[in-house]
Amino acid sequence: MNYKKLVSAALTASTVLWMVGAASLPLANAQTTTSTAGLQAQIAALLAQIQQLQSQLGTTGGSKTTTTTTSYNYTRDLTVGSKGADVSALQSLLIAQGDLKISAPTGYFGPLTQAALAKFQAANGIKPSSGFFGPITRAFIASMNTGTTGTTGSTGSTGSTGTSTSTTSTSVPATGLSVSLASDNPAAGSLVSSYGTGGGSAARIPVLAFNLTASNSGAVTVSQLVFQKTGVVSDAAINNAYLVQNGQVVAQYASLSNGVLTFSGLNLSIPAGQSQEFQLAVGLSSASTNAGNTVSFSMPSASNVTAFGPSNTAVTATGAFPLNGNTFTVTTVSNPQLATLTINSGSIGTQVTAGTQGNIVGAWTFDAGINPVYLQNINFHVIGSANDANLQNVKLMVNGTQFGQTLSAVPANGMADFSGNVKLNTGNNNV
Repeated sequence: MNYKKLVSAALTASTVLWMVGAASLPLANAQTTTSTAGLQAQIAALLAQIQQLQSQLGTTGGSKTTTTTTSYNYTRDLTVGSKGADVSALQSLLIAQGDLKISAPTGYFGPLTQAALAKFQAANGIKPSSGFFGPITRAFIASMNTGTTGTTGSTGSTGSTGTSTSTTSTSVPATGLSVSLASDNPAAGSLVSSYGTGGGSAARIPVLAFNLTASNSGAVTVSQLVFQKTGVVSDAAINNAYLVQNGQVVAQYASLSNGVLTFSGLNLSIPAGQSQEFQLAVGLSSASTNAGNTVSFSMPSASNVTAFGPSNTAVTATGAFPLNGNTFTVTTVSNPQLATLTINSGSIGTQVTAGTQGNIVGAWTFDAGINPVYLQNINFHVIGSANDANLQNVKLMVNGTQFGQTLSAVPANGMADFSGNVKLNTGNNNV
């Protein structure tokens, strides 16, 4: 007898567009690309405009800039297309050395980071000076007496007294769990509420980065995290919120009410004596927002963290609370655009028979416009009555070619996350 249960996959990935002046540049989930030197010049110009605007934001709120020196333990090679906390740490070092001319780390290793790293390598006699971050460069940076230097942001244009957000070094607590701001806590910036013809909005923008560190006495499992939203941006204007680790979505928010953003039902396991970094990222609705509105997120106190030890005993978090994210200001931008990406659902079968191999459970067309884009990360949320562990050998195909790794089974959090780097040409692409 065949038993049938319901299963479907909801696409939760979205293209993030950052806009400056009269142009837009997709970053994060999709990155524009052309083979011409002209586009590289446009990108450099856009980055210069970003730096100028962020400088203006920093002066309107009475900001205070401080620096902290931290070290980072690099454990892998980095090259164009890499992303994560280690990329942000490398970018912070290159910014401090004056080789990378951007105002704050982005966490994405692109051509500008490659060129800046090549300059750093050449200046320090590291060969080959190719902009590839491998064992030789890692060893050199590890031998440096000073770590990376970061700057902190301001309250932006809220009109209140400017405050700085200092980063703290990650140390293993004597007992339980400690919570601290990450060294790459996002600097103050802009959230795009609309752009171009037909509108659009910012999606999955990091607004707060923090470390969870377990003591040497045992692993800790975090089951709930609560954040406080402040500013004049309404709850309705925040259309989604995520917890992100190493570029992958690990959870979506459960509720946002009266400024309280809650992630419940988590299963974040922090091994004994280790630290893991997470980012709070949000999406902004194109409606219900006005240019100039501000918003920030914080973790006010230890009571905002619910965690358990190895024997399922409650663990009280410690840390320098409140952990404050920097202020982001809503902005609107118009054409021209460098690229667009429109996603539409396709038709598939409505039943899956247990034991059948190669079932298609979701289909979409990704329509790239103006220029090709690169797809780097996509996340699906599995819904239905089927047990996640029974959904095995999960693959994502893009234009007939596998994208990312094969999942032996869907994780317990119901999130199927795929990372890679594939070019989506203009026109329809089958996913």
